[in-house]
Amino acid sequence: MKIYWAAPLFNETERAYNKDGAKYLEGLGHEVFLPQRDVELKPRGPESRRRVREADLIGLMDCDIVIATLEGEAFDPGTVYEIGYAEGMGKPAYVICGDDRWLEDNINAMLSTAHWYSNLSELVRKALTPAL
Repeated sequence: MKIYWAAPLFNETERAYNKDGAKYLEGLGHEVFLPQRDVELKPRGPESRRRVREADLIGLMDCDIVIATLEGEAFDPGTVYEIGYAEGMGKPAYVICGDDRWLEDNINAMLSTAHWYSNLSELVRKALTPAL
């Protein structure tokens, strides 16, 4: 299965989590598009933003599903956009969110059609294993 990994990548902790998640899924036989690894993110500037956006959109078009991480009091807008873009193409989105404030009845209506899990292991066990 082709998976697009949507997540913030603004510090070393986030990038390490993303890398580990992609490696775990690849170890299960999935193909993972990981923007921080599969798209040249630097140098910064208007041309770079255009190039990154185009590459990410191609990654979203080519995937079967999106797995996104959403944490904290405010979600990363790029990650939320990637979820919406994928769902707009009819692709399922799976969200990893370990923050109890956002689970159950507190999910924003625009994100309510995504499938929410508290961690990657739970997501794999409940959503991906039957598809293997």
